[in-house]
Amino acid sequence: MAVKGGAQDCPYTYMQDMVTGNYRLPWEDEVVYTDGTSCGFPAPTRVYQGEELPSIPSQV
Repeated sequence: MAVKGGAQDCPYTYMQDMVTGNYRLPWEDEVVYTDGTSCGFPAPTRVYQGEELPSIPSQV
């Protein structure tokens, strides 16, 4: 189930790169909605309540 602001416990490095702003896709600037509403899903209302990950140093 989706949570407002997105899950904060994803182990995938590319997801962590997206959070820190180090991962971009060529079409990213054209994306308007990122919460699934453009596909008919309601916007998430639940807030993530899990354990926060420690800061991850950026990998250059």
